Amino acid sequence: MKWLPRAFQLSLAVLAGLVVGLVWLAGSGDEETIRPSQSIEVRTDITPDAHVFGQQVVATVEALVDTAEVDPASVRVVTDFAPYELVGKRTVERRVSRGVALVTFRFPLHCLEEGCDTSSARGVAEFETGRVAYRFRAGSGDAFAALDWPPFEVASRVSADDVDRIRWRAAETALPGVSYRVDPTLLAALLLAAAAVLAAGAAVLARRLWWGGPDETASIKHVAPSATRLERALALARDASLNGDVPRRRRALERVARELGAVNRPELAAEAGALAWSPQGSTVDEVESLARRAEDGMP
Repeated sequence: MKWLPRAFQLSLAVLAGLVVGLVWLAGSGDEETIRPSQSIEVRTDITPDAHVFGQQVVATVEALVDTAEVDPASVRVVTDFAPYELVGKRTVERRVSRGVALVTFRFPLHCLEEGCDTSSARGVAEFETGRVAYRFRAGSGDAFAALDWPPFEVASRVSADDVDRIRWRAAETALPGVSYRVDPTLLAALLLAAAAVLAAGAAVLARRLWWGGPDETASIKHVAPSATRLERALALARDASLNGDVPRRRRALERVARELGAVNRPELAAEAGALAWSPQGSTVDEVESLARRAEDGMP
């Protein structure tokens, strides 16, 4: 029975090997041991896969790459979420373990535009196919992997019963023809004629303001027919000053100022203009003093 110790020793050796193997497997269970079947593998997800209109969702892209062939820092997502749009910023997470990198992209999205709502209680939506771009360590250009999104459900916030309970007040009936109290063409012609009359009246008033009316000059009986324009303006100012007609006096003094300017007497012209539009109004003595000084310089 000499073989029994040797058999016992062999059994102990096998058992010890099994124990060491199990301990090694247990110790390596915390590390990522999954390797992609190719250089890169892509997985996508929409969370939640069923949501109501306007609710925020998260689109996730996971790229599992072999770091011996692909640079994890070069991985990026090229896709279009229209009509959904980003809410804030996307996040990127990269984890590397034992030659394998897991690159995770998360896109918070929502949609509040027309086209995101459903025509029925529930509808199925799906994003367009995108791409994951990356670079081989031994290459110089970009490579691409297809990015297929799973379909997801969008539920309406309004049920058919809610729509039926609404008391619609609109009616699909033809509206009556447009009617007018006054014909538009006739009204336009009347308004145009009224505008012309008002413009003519304004022109007459402006002429009387700047040049004075013919009756004002004709009312100065003592002015000689051969009097100059300045002499007539001074006589008109004196007459308006004496009768207390303030608006007429202002017009007369403004006329005196123009005539003094025409005969190259700017100082007196400025004084006459100041008297014409003085807030307190000119007095009889001020008008007479101005008239005498103006006459002194006449040829």
